[in-house]
Amino acid sequence: MQRVFVFPNSHAPRSVVFSSVEGSGSSQVCFRVAEVLAESSASVCLISTCAPVPKEQIEAPSKCRGWAGAITSADPIADFVLPTTLENLWVIPSGVQENGRLHVSSELRSRIGEVKEEFDYVLIDAPAIVSSPDAVVLGQVTDGLILVVEANYTRRETARLAKETLDAAKVTVLGAILNNHTLPGA
Repeated sequence: MQRVFVFPNSHAPRSVVFSSVEGSGSSQVCFRVAEVLAESSASVCLISTCAPVPKEQIEAPSKCRGWAGAITSADPIADFVLPTTLENLWVIPSGVQENGRLHVSSELRSRIGEVKEEFDYVLIDAPAIVSSPDAVVLGQVTDGLILVVEANYTRRETARLAKETLDAAKVTVLGAILNNHTLPGA
């Protein structure tokens, strides 16, 4: 977190996608980073594009159109944001995506821009790279992507192919996290 979000100048990324290579793990990492940033008094919006936000974290009723509704609606982005139990953390739940896949568009860029205007940080929990192109598309319209690699699960070749896919799409890879790694003897 310190290497990505804490810079001595103003070049720290403010909108970051979290995606696993395959499988799961990025949702938990993304939510934990959002919590830590919010605890530092920064305003944070977590956009969940694939996994439900834990119900105990959301203060408002879960009847919300979510991110899927936000990217197709002209309503203000504030209509889609829900408070959480943490003071500086808000979420936009995933919602139900009707057309299946995201694509880079002026509307998508505009929506991300609207969220960036309202919050210090925008963290996006995206689906795994091997299962959906959404993480790549979101990486193209944000400051970059953090790749979550699952210890003892993600194959090297699959991780390499995911990195090549991101490079080919000109997505800035801000870093990688090795998730669920245990040290010998621990």
